Amino acid sequence: MEKGQISIDLLITLIVAIIAVGAMGAIIATYSEAQERSTIQQQLQYDALKTASLITASQALSDTNFRIESRIGAIFYTDENNNYHSAYPDMNIITNNKLNLSLTVKGQKQDANAYFYADTLTTISTDSVKATGTVVITNAQ
Repeated sequence: MEKGQISIDLLITLIVAIIAVGAMGAIIATYSEAQERSTIQQQLQYDALKTASLITASQALSDTNFRIESRIGAIFYTDENNNYHSAYPDMNIITNNKLNLSLTVKGQKQDANAYFYADTLTTISTDSVKATGTVVITNAQ
């Protein structure tokens, strides 16, 4: 072993350790972003299915006048600067029996669809979902 050999081995070991720590940091950051996207998608899907089930279940009352107000939960997420925010998703009735919830986070739109049954007398108002998270289902005979 020559003089200075230990210092070269130590230098190479330190470089490898620094590269390994940096790679682990990148993996953890990617995993964290994927986990947040998955959580948002699950929240959207849950709220879409819950609302579609409520609309379908309301048909048991279809021979009466009724008004049902249901709240959709706010979705919590972080922005590009890791600041926490919450927002209500956008809700749209796509066809006579399909609803869509969507939210744009960090420039990526995420959405969830659910299907329901409603007769022609049932009215579903999604106007106040974005502001208050409230869906109004009515039947006026």
